[in-house]
Parts: sequence; C-alpha cells; structure tokens
Amino acid sequence: MALMAAASRSLLNITRSKHRYYSSVISKPRYSTSPILFRGSSGADKSFTSEQILSASIAEQQDFWKKNYKLKRNVSPFFGAFRLMNYASGFSLVFRFTGVALASALYLGAFTYAVLPYDFSAYIEFFKSLNLRDNPLGIAFIISGRFFLTFCLGFKMANGLRHLLWDLGRGFGLETVKYSGALVLIVTTLFACYCTFFC
Repeated sequence: MALMAAASRSLLNITRSKHRYYSSVISKPRYSTSPILFRGSSGADKSFTSEQILSASIAEQQDFWKKNYKLKRNVSPFFGAFRLMNYASGFSLVFRFTGVALASALYLGAFTYAVLPYDFSAYIEFFKSLNLRDNPLGIAFIISGRFFLTFCLGFKMANGLRHLLWDLGRGFGLETVKYSGALVLIVTTLFACYCTFFC
C-alpha cells in the first residue's frame, strides 16, 4: 500500500497542473475506475488538490481489493482461475496453443534443415519412397498432419482478424462475440478441409 501511495504521489506531482476534477467524482461512482477527469450532469467543474485526488484513488483501490477478497478472486489469472469450457477462455487458449504449434513447427523445421547433412529435396524423395499413400496408416498420418497444421494457420488468421476488429472497438457485445467466434470456427474448418483434401 505504501508503494502504491508513493507511485500515486509521484504521478500526481508530475501532472498536478493538468488534473482537474468535476463534482461527480465522489458523489457519482459510475466513473470510479480512473478518477482523473469527470464531467458531472450539471457541467460545473471543480479543481481538486493532489491530496484529495490521492485520497480518492487509495480509497477506490482499497474498495477494489476488498471486493475481490470477499469474492475470493485470484490476484493474478492462471489456469485454475478460468472455467476451461467457457466460450471466451476456450477461444483464448486455442488461439495461444495454435500459435505455439505453428511456431514449434517453423523452428523445428528450420533447425532440422540447418543441421541435417543432405539437401531438402533428398528428404522429399525419402518421404515419397515410403509410399505412405499406399497404406491406411500412412494416409491417416498425412491427412491428420495436414489438417492440424492448416487448422492452426486458419485459426490464427481468422481469430487474428477478429482481434483486429476488437482493437478498433467493435464486436464487444456478448451476442456479437458468440457469433464472431462461431464464424471463426466455420471459416477455419472450411479452410483446413480445403487445404487438406483439395491442395
């Protein structure tokens, strides 16, 4: 708490001349997340001292932590803090796992190509000589591998566009999030199926 108060004081000392408050900062807590500048319903403004701003900030932070303590929330999010079957957290985890899978495939392929002694075409010919397409296990290996990699790539692209829309401030409604998530899954699956069976 002392460290938080010291940080708040130093910030307020730097921007003391720019900090202006409106009378609703204390009486109307609907803007309580960032008590820097507010406009009341009357439009009348009032300047607050840095001590009053600091006091309001500390009180707000204390209320925040008291509420989280009563609700038994974790201080920092981790796997145990989420319901893994939740729609939003599930998409978030898949987005990260697909990124790890693509990066691993890229770095593993580059490292393998760098350290192995023969030319890349020699390994292509080696895999062709295995005749994987002539037995069911080989076909299953090829299809599953192609589908997995193209699904990861398609999901990163589609969900990345979804994130770009969020960065523009669009698509945050609960229904919109669900529909856009379903659209991401549909587009990703179609992309993966096309790349797996027709390319």
